[in-house]
Amino acid sequence: MSDKRAAGGIPVGFVVAFVLKILLLCLVVGFVLTWLDLGPLDLLRDLGQRLRGGWEGAKALFGWATPYVLLGATVVVPIVLLGFAWKFTFGRRRGESQEED
Repeated sequence: MSDKRAAGGIPVGFVVAFVLKILLLCLVVGFVLTWLDLGPLDLLRDLGQRLRGGWEGAKALFGWATPYVLLGATVVVPIVLLGFAWKFTFGRRRGESQEED
């Protein structure tokens, strides 16, 4: 099989598979929305209210974790940034190729 590539160097097979998956997902979602008797205008009409409701639900579900995440982030984020800075400064230089295994 030849190694055909689409724009950007992405293999054509990957692009075709991705498009087919998206089409299948659209078909399934369309069936479900039709079964629920919802149309595009129904979804857009109440979008703000649905987003607010989703946000409130997420806050209720994950609100307990917020203080722990913020506390952990005060330690983890600086370490990750230092790691990126270290790799950028002392890591492999541009143009150098990695040896093949």
